[in-house]
Amino acid sequence: MRDAVGGHCASTNESFGAATSGTWPTTNKAIFVPFEINEPITVTKLWWYDGATLQNGVDCGIYDNFGVRVISTGSQPQASGVINTLRVIDIADTVIQPGRYYLALALNSTTGTIFGANTGSDATPHFGIVVQLSAFPLPAVAVFGRDTGLRIPIFGLLHGIDVI
Repeated sequence: MRDAVGGHCASTNESFGAATSGTWPTTNKAIFVPFEINEPITVTKLWWYDGATLQNGVDCGIYDNFGVRVISTGSQPQASGVINTLRVIDIADTVIQPGRYYLALALNSTTGTIFGANTGSDATPHFGIVVQLSAFPLPAVAVFGRDTGLRIPIFGLLHGIDVI
């Protein structure tokens, strides 16, 4: 069985606008979106939704609840040649145990675009979303800071469920 875990909040009281292609808020900024798992999983791929302009380097990863990087794609050129498409990166199969984690996404400029949902308010802190400035490529240990953003990028992971 394969599942996808999305990087934006699926069950909230907020009303989001439609997902659109938009520029990254700050050069080298990493956005960390929390998620929890209840059983061990093996992560096999990380993904994001490239927008209409492809000019960034992108790094996507997973961090534990203490800010320690579990795995990342490393710097990947956004210019895959196809705009407005899902970009999927194969990673080393990585088992993560039950607990709270963060999906992380960082871009090295504000020129290229990533699809995301606009929250319409300063909602991201209420979802547990945190950030780190100057975090490209993604650091070994993140220093989480408060996010005041109005946009949640669309990104996530693919995994197969392990029975251990």
